[in-house]
Amino acid sequence: MLDREKDLYDPRDGLYKLSANAALVFADWCVYVMGRAVDWDEIADEADACDLVEPGPAGIPRKS
Repeated sequence: MLDREKDLYDPRDGLYKLSANAALVFADWCVYVMGRAVDWDEIADEADACDLVEPGPAGIPRKS
């Protein structure tokens, strides 16, 4: 569990910023905690998928 706020790298725009995007959080953990390399193009695609908004059961938009 991470208990601090940290700017995450977003390969879609090349900026570091706060984000709750699961793909960006995972990539940050892989790179900075585990010391692994990641495919930033794949992370960008996954981050886009994490940002999709779909209607929930009541028709209210929610992140998928």
